Amino acid sequence: MLVALAAYADDFAVTTRALGGVIFFLLTAPISAHLLAKAAHGSGLKLWKMSVLDDYADERADRSVQ
Repeated sequence: MLVALAAYADDFAVTTRALGGVIFFLLTAPISAHLLAKAAHGSGLKLWKMSVLDDYADERADRSVQ
């Protein structure tokens, strides 16, 4: 929607804000997805049955020993 707004708007300020919002979302979406996945794993949510590798399994085992 922001890209459509940038294409439709006649005002340069509106266009730059809309494109700035798109860039912000593109930069922050992978970070927030990673944090959500790590929080879900840390809370004990089971992995998908087709998962091949659990990179955080050793970290969870180390935390439970302490």
